[in-house]
Amino acid sequence: MISSAKVAEIRALLDAGELSQRQIATLAGVSRGTIGAIASGKRVERLPRPTDEWEEEAPIVRCPDCGGKVYAPCRLCGVREYMRTEPADRRQRAGRRSETRNEAEREKCDPTQAASAPRRR
Repeated sequence: MISSAKVAEIRALLDAGELSQRQIATLAGVSRGTIGAIASGKRVERLPRPTDEWEEEAPIVRCPDCGGKVYAPCRLCGVREYMRTEPADRRQRAGRRSETRNEAEREKCDPTQAASAPRRR
């Protein structure tokens, strides 16, 4: 991005009419297309981007959980908490059994226990 001071300098050189656009581009260190856009008025003067209110007010602090430097509250810790709770919530919404019942069924089908139990035919 070209600074507004450089754009003003280019406009002054164009208004003076002593140099060609190619020479001005070489002196300013920008492309000839940029000089042409400034000369034709297609390049609009851009205002500085306004800063968000939270960026000015909220200091960067260390997260007490993960230790990272963040704007409070820590989004990473929030995502980690969501990922820990989300699979169980998804199972409940799908109407599946809880993990404790699945663990009990897995114990029934455990191959180490199946060797000691008699087989049915």
